[in-house]
Amino acid sequence: MNSCSSNPFWDDSKTREIKIYGHISLEDQDKDVPVFIWADIFNLYTKTDQDGLFSLPLDNSQTQMGNINGPVQVYFYVHNYILDSATIFFANGEFSSEQTEFSNDGMLIKNINLRKLISASSYFLFDQQNQSPDINLNDVDSLKFILTLDIHHDTDISINNKVVSHHDYLPSGILFNNILSDLSYAY
Repeated sequence: MNSCSSNPFWDDSKTREIKIYGHISLEDQDKDVPVFIWADIFNLYTKTDQDGLFSLPLDNSQTQMGNINGPVQVYFYVHNYILDSATIFFANGEFSSEQTEFSNDGMLIKNINLRKLISASSYFLFDQQNQSPDINLNDVDSLKFILTLDIHHDTDISINNKVVSHHDYLPSGILFNNILSDLSYAY
């Protein structure tokens, strides 16, 4: 869909640019991570700048095929954070005067502060004490890979297994350690 903002044949006033804009923050105040913003029906997207600000023109709300009417979901997403959204209402291709989460000119007024879901860190340990004759890693006898997951909110973790045959599978090899009971689970 394409639309024009002016008439090339005679002097008409320009069509007002319709855009949504605002500020998004992250729970841990991380400035290096851009937030992805997606306007559902329009299938348009943008990212925040380093200050958490965004602006997204919605150029195709009025077309020859019709004007947008009703609610449009706008989603806010960053990996490892909980998804959030806000609704903007349209009437005849323009912002409705009955907004709840955006102002009548498209400014986000709903407080969007994305909450961290999970953090991960990893590192390698080289153990030079117990030399194995089968493995030689430049005079290092073993290598340990440690992955630490910090789950910030109630979360379900799904574990995938690799199917080897119809009767056998390989577990993923991830260990989960319960901090309260000190029990470890291998998956």
